[in-house]
Amino acid sequence: MTSERSRLPCIEFWFDPASTYSYIAAADVARLEAEGRARVDYRPFLLGPIFVPLLAEGILTVGSWRTVFTVGLALAGFAALQSGATAA
Repeated sequence: MTSERSRLPCIEFWFDPASTYSYIAAADVARLEAEGRARVDYRPFLLGPIFVPLLAEGILTVGSWRTVFTVGLALAGFAALQSGATAA
């Protein structure tokens, strides 16, 4: 038998523990989980080893990362979950 929790949409939440963006987003996903609107799989990782070479080569700037982060959340359906919409 499938549990009620397993039917909830799942957020695979990748985060850098030192990131202020992660801290803000973690509060939102924790709230969604506490309200019973989603399951959360927490996946810690470090952004530093990814960012250092990209910043050094001028491929990535701090402003462009903000855009990537925002678009990524929208594509993941996070905005729909926050507004109370149900997953398909």
